[in-house]
Amino acid sequence: MTGTSASWSLAAGAAALVAVAGCGHGPRPPREDLAKADLAVREAQDGEAAERAPLELRLAEEELANAKAAMDDKEYVDARRYAEKALVDAQLAATKARSEKARQDAQALQQTIQTLRGESERHIGQEP
Repeated sequence: MTGTSASWSLAAGAAALVAVAGCGHGPRPPREDLAKADLAVREAQDGEAAERAPLELRLAEEELANAKAAMDDKEYVDARRYAEKALVDAQLAATKARSEKARQDAQALQQTIQTLRGESERHIGQEP
């Protein structure tokens, strides 16, 4: 191999190495974001979100499906964005469901207190 052809081979090898290394600098698959969103959606589904926050849960499920589709298409920026939205929507659904349950529990407790007060006043009025 002559000096010129060796130089060209070295230059071509270096160019190929740079090209391959450059491919690794693009967006990386958001596997962790997708896993967090998936877990949050499943937790919301297992809770009372389907009954108490159906719109928010449905949005989270749709965003998660979009994230998975974007991952399959190797559209990692979109996949990350959809996964983040799914996570937020699932957390909102779960929080709204807990809030609604707490409100209903407080209302039931208030009704029980009113009932006990009424019974107590009735018994006090019957004593000699």
